[in-house]
Amino acid sequence: MNKISILLLTLIVFLNTSCAEKTRLASPDKAETITVIRKGAILYIINGSKNAVPDTNYVKLRMISVDLGSEIAICWQPEHLEWDLVADGTEILINKLDTTKYKFRTGFPLDGRGIPTPVRYYSGANCGSFSTYSGKVFRNKGIIVE
Repeated sequence: MNKISILLLTLIVFLNTSCAEKTRLASPDKAETITVIRKGAILYIINGSKNAVPDTNYVKLRMISVDLGSEIAICWQPEHLEWDLVADGTEILINKLDTTKYKFRTGFPLDGRGIPTPVRYYSGANCGSFSTYSGKVFRNKGIIVE
């Protein structure tokens, strides 16, 4: 290979790896799915398995600490909802979710002392947590990465 070919190949690989990161998270029975798309400091949480951001059923977020990423904790089918999700360490830029079906928060619920309490998301039967920094699921009792 000549130098120009190697340079072009390197450029193509770099451009492909610097684009958006996309992860799909599914419920244990695979009846529910969300798509997480990360573009730098911007996160999109989208209901369903999608390849691009749709017109509805998504929330656009800014991660407060890009270096550390964000923790996404979810419980599938709590009470009368399809899912209840926390994207900790984010702020909402656009919210186009149907609030009668989906519950979304930017921080864990606080206890009486004002301390975040993620216990429900960590110990629930259909719950789990995903790191946008490492791309790994942890505290998992209910997330399948597709």
